[in-house]
Amino acid sequence: MKKIALVLAVILIIVFPVMANNTYSVGINAGTTPGLHINYDTKTLNYFGTLGYGFYSNSIATEIGAETKITDFSIDKADFVVNGGGMIGLSARTSYFGLNLMGCASVYYDFEDIPFTIYLRSGIGVGLEFYGDAIHPGLTGSGAIGFMYRLEDKDSIKDIFK
Repeated sequence: MKKIALVLAVILIIVFPVMANNTYSVGINAGTTPGLHINYDTKTLNYFGTLGYGFYSNSIATEIGAETKITDFSIDKADFVVNGGGMIGLSARTSYFGLNLMGCASVYYDFEDIPFTIYLRSGIGVGLEFYGDAIHPGLTGSGAIGFMYRLEDKDSIKDIFK
């Protein structure tokens, strides 16, 4: 399982920066699936992925999704962006596999003076859990809070590894 997690992490790290004509970010996600979080923002769609450990399913887990901007608002001089979209959650361990399809909403705050973003995301949907030959359908949810370092040009990815 550790090898699978490592391979998925490397794939996420490689795939998102390759598409980098826009802003991409890396960070830490805490919540239902705590772990490495990668974000790719095209200004019209925001793609994200998290690879980590699912505490509820006690397994290796990932969430992958896309959102679009719904609105923005300000509190004093702080500007927030509200996104909505969908995501897929996957989790696996010995004799278990989970598949979740969820609608999600997020609130983002980009710091102006430093290249960091914080976010809050929640999702609700339907899921299937496969235990051996048994299939268990049900409602599912996800919640996360996290922070990301924005890599705002193609050369920024090199700065992380210096």
